[in-house]
Amino acid sequence: MPMTQAELITCANCQARSEHRVLIVTSCFGWADLDNRPPEPHRRTIGNWVQQCPSCSYCAVDLSKRTGDLTLIGSPMYTRALTNDRLPDLARRFLAQGVLLEPVEPIGGAAVRLQAAWVCDDERAGAQPHGARRKTRSDPASECRLEFIAAVDRAQPIAGESGRILSVARIDALRRTSQFQAAAAGCPVMLALPDLDQDSRLRLELEAKLISQRDIAAHSVEECEGSHERRREHELQARQELEASREAQRANQAPVQTGNRQTGEPPRSGTSQQGRDEQEFLEAIARRQAGEPEIGGWNQPSSQAANHRNRSKATPGATSRQAQADEYDQRPEWELRQIFETND
Repeated sequence: MPMTQAELITCANCQARSEHRVLIVTSCFGWADLDNRPPEPHRRTIGNWVQQCPSCSYCAVDLSKRTGDLTLIGSPMYTRALTNDRLPDLARRFLAQGVLLEPVEPIGGAAVRLQAAWVCDDERAGAQPHGARRKTRSDPASECRLEFIAAVDRAQPIAGESGRILSVARIDALRRTSQFQAAAAGCPVMLALPDLDQDSRLRLELEAKLISQRDIAAHSVEECEGSHERRREHELQARQELEASREAQRANQAPVQTGNRQTGEPPRSGTSQQGRDEQEFLEAIARRQAGEPEIGGWNQPSSQAANHRNRSKATPGATSRQAQADEYDQRPEWELRQIFETND
């Protein structure tokens, strides 16, 4: 569940202090849209993705940091973005942020313009009956998407993963603004890239299908052919990586080898007292978890434990290591942990 908190933030541009809701915890469950818009509940936190200084109108993810070309604050382009009354206020802030970012971070400058389109999508969805999907190029969401397309084109060439994500989102924006011919021309060009990842390939194949159907609606990655199989593969890979990490961690924390207390074999050379204590502790805990009755009586009635201890004491040739082991077995787990931590 997303969580926000109110914070007083000092503007990096004019030093004025103002209060803003800051996103401190968020999460995503489900599938992103084809243009990479995140699923709920993170999707609904979009109002916390950009801040605006009430004094100088500086717009940024974090007003306390200087991001982008701040000399453009107050420029005609910046002012036009903030005063476009055809758009929701939040969308204007994203567009203004894009003006500042583009000269320094072209990818970021394009991405926030797409976020402005998402705001307009939500505004339109709330204002129209369910199922109404037709748009024109003059509607607010399309206007923002046209700005996004232009920003991506100005940022070319874009390499790497960010470039692929933006290029797929550009084709989606062309389709969403009814530019089917341009969108259809872009799909095979990207699909021919030798280093195209499988996720992008699945999205583009779905885009091509939607373009042929003249579909301008939002669609989810879940609709891609093979998407569920890909998700299962990702989940399996994540579990394997997690298990490998745990195995490596266990290997790094392996206790120092000590002698075999059942046979009386002495500890190996170089074994420290701390290592022996650690080994005794771990063996005692392991026996308790396994429910072994041979040494100790955590999982037996107290009378059985006492009988076992008496038999151990009467056994000829019992070693001091065996006696120490029995002493460990008689102690509660919290005390063992305390001994172990003290030796540490």
